[in-house]
Amino acid sequence: MSIEILFYKLLSHYKDELPQDLLAAWQPKRIIDALIECNPDVEQNLTIKLGFQSSHGEPGKAFFQGHQKAVTRRLLRQYYHKLGSYLHTPTSSKIPDQQKMRSFLLGAAQRVEEHCRETTIIANISEFHAVACVCGRHLKRNVRAAKLKPYLKCPDEACEAEYDLLPDESGKSVWKLRELEFVCPKCETSNWFGAHLVGAGSSFKCVECETPYKVDVRLVVFPADQEAAS
Repeated sequence: MSIEILFYKLLSHYKDELPQDLLAAWQPKRIIDALIECNPDVEQNLTIKLGFQSSHGEPGKAFFQGHQKAVTRRLLRQYYHKLGSYLHTPTSSKIPDQQKMRSFLLGAAQRVEEHCRETTIIANISEFHAVACVCGRHLKRNVRAAKLKPYLKCPDEACEAEYDLLPDESGKSVWKLRELEFVCPKCETSNWFGAHLVGAGSSFKCVECETPYKVDVRLVVFPADQEAAS
């Protein structure tokens, strides 16, 4: 439980970047994988210093300094999964080595204490690419993470709009909604709508003639020779 808490404490600092149902799964491995996708440096120990900048642009004396001891995949591999195995009745008749078990448990407790002792702040400080989602939610992604994966999906299950990080006319990187084009057969005007709306039963009107349309996906089965004929 202590190891789980170490991971869960990070979640509130990534609320704009993570799926809303992540805590419901109660899976630290899933959490750390999601955090690494948001921030490739999340497994690094962190020191933050705050101070006033001088008139010459040089950093002044720090008036605050904080440390964050990273929670990592190694912590899960070394301790968490084995701790879980101790909760179950052994399937073999082999008697556990209690001295070895005690040594392992003390090592796990020491690792948790080390994290709590050395962590004075919990933070998610970086440079971000941000966008206001079509659903109204504020989305952001760490610049380093966006460079590795220039794609973003709204974590709200009721939305799930998709964005690609693309250069705009000024050369800056901005999130662009993934859209599909539909040419109105009535007035031949191009209409654009979010690709995430396909299959969602969404409706829209043509921007020119206001003819109503509904977006849907259906399974169509027809004879193979009919496909050849077409």
